[in-house]
Amino acid sequence: TKRSEKGRSHGVWVALAAGLAVFIRSLILQLGFLDGRYGLLAAAARAQETFWKYAATRYLSTSKCS
Repeated sequence: TKRSEKGRSHGVWVALAAGLAVFIRSLILQLGFLDGRYGLLAAAARAQETFWKYAATRYLSTSKCS
């Protein structure tokens, strides 16, 4: 990914915080709660995607053989 190519890596706390921020933004600020359980599922899916993006960056940055 572009982040791993630039040498950026993040810890698990940054990944959790980013996922939580995306969840809150999707559910509350973008009015996802008005869609009921579908809005909740969409917000959770976006949060999970963001978490795994940061986790993959961390994994790729630590697993490179030099």
